Amino acid sequence: MSIDKVKILALSAIITFPAISMAAVEGQIGSIERLLTDTEKFGQCMIFTTVDTSIDCPNGWYSIDCKGSFNSKETTRRLWDSAQLAFATESRIYLVANDQKKHNGYCVLDRLDLRND
Repeated sequence: MSIDKVKILALSAIITFPAISMAAVEGQIGSIERLLTDTEKFGQCMIFTTVDTSIDCPNGWYSIDCKGSFNSKETTRRLWDSAQLAFATESRIYLVANDQKKHNGYCVLDRLDLRND
C-alpha cells in the first residue's frame, strides 16, 4: 500500500470517528458539597462539588458510576469510599472528569484524590 493511500485512510478514520479524537479529560481542585445515591439514574451515585470544569460536563455534579458501566465495581467502590471520606472530613479533593463517559448527561469521574491542604 502506498503512503498516499495510508494518509487517505488515516484522514478518513479521523473524519468518520471524530468523537475518538475529541475526548476531553480535565482535573480540578475543590470540595464535595453533597452526595447522591439513586437506584436507577446517574450511575447510581454522584457527588456535587465546587469544581468548575471547562470541558463538556454540567457544572457541579459528577457521576462516580457505582453501577459499574465504565469502571469495575471495585474501582467505583473505592471512588465512592473516597468521596464519602472527603465529604465527612470536609477535605479538599482533586478530581479528573471525562466528558466522553456520561450517565444521564453527567460526566463520570476517572480519579478522585483527597488533599490535606
